[in-house]
Amino acid sequence: MLELLSFFTAIGIVGFLARPLVRGRPLPGWLERARLRGRPGVPVTAWLGAVILMTITWFIGEQRGILAFLLWLLWIAGPLVACWLTVLWVKQRRAPSD
Repeated sequence: MLELLSFFTAIGIVGFLARPLVRGRPLPGWLERARLRGRPGVPVTAWLGAVILMTITWFIGEQRGILAFLLWLLWIAGPLVACWLTVLWVKQRRAPSD
């Protein structure tokens, strides 16, 4: 239970610290084109990719040193990027109807 709490705490802290860096930036071209085409698979693919990345990281196992830090960053970055893409996707879906 403590690991789950620390995982969500780390994701929240990294998201909070990275928020000013990504606020107001234009969307990537591939995401804009996919949204214009109405492709709903972008958030699904992002989450599947995050799960696959986290599974591979988990299979590598516990390491020490710089490799442990890099694996931890991958473990946190996967869901964080998937959340970010999902939020961008949901914002677009709401924008035309407002």
